[in-house]
Amino acid sequence: MSTVIRTRIIKIGNSQGIRIPKTLLEQGGIQTEDESLYFHIDYCADDN
Repeated sequence: MSTVIRTRIIKIGNSQGIRIPKTLLEQGGIQTEDESLYFHIDYCADDN
C-alpha cells in the first residue's frame, strides 16, 4: 500500500517534526503510544 501526503515541517518545542493525519494513522493501524514507526520519505522541494 502506498499513500502520498503533503505536509510541512513544524516546530515542536526545541525540535521539528511533521503532523501525521489521523486518517493515515488509522489506515496503518498505528496507535498513539506505538514506539517504532518506519517512514520512507522522498524529499520534493517546490516553490510553493
